[in-house]
Amino acid sequence: MRTTTSFSSSDQDVANAAWAGYKVNGFVALPHSWVSDLTRGKGPFGRAMPNDSSKGIYVVDGMHQLHCLMSIRNMVQRILSDEPMQNRTHIQRHLDHCYDALRQAIICRADPTPLYMPPGDSFFSGDGQERECADWQALAAWSLQHTACYGGVECWADEETGIIYPPFHDEGMIEGSRQKRDD
Repeated sequence: MRTTTSFSSSDQDVANAAWAGYKVNGFVALPHSWVSDLTRGKGPFGRAMPNDSSKGIYVVDGMHQLHCLMSIRNMVQRILSDEPMQNRTHIQRHLDHCYDALRQAIICRADPTPLYMPPGDSFFSGDGQERECADWQALAAWSLQHTACYGGVECWADEETGIIYPPFHDEGMIEGSRQKRDD
């Protein structure tokens, strides 16, 4: 883990380009039978996929968490640049949801790894410390293989983030427009 990466660059063009690299939406369509086996029949089961009732719609948790982090970053960037905002009620509701979703994820998966404190006045704990991480690219590939954007389901892209959403996502909370996605 590194304290300073392209994602935390003081050059906002570099940081924005790094964050813009995340495009996978994490909305997946999974067979109800697979989820039943995974949860030993306890569910919960996602709403039925349009045009394929044998599958339910789910969001991959790690991708939802990244979406929340990106949404918070986007709002902070807009506030810092004094950009006017509309739909404040939706923005507030979405951010409150994201704060709590991230809080719950952190509490649920609290990592007990001790992060060293470097000598001197630095407060960047754990900088350069080796960590074992999940394979994000494998998760992204799996999500794309099971995307909920298929079989006549027209998805749309948020213009600011490039994240692709299926039509059943609550657009009122997203500042973006619909764009047809054929792939």
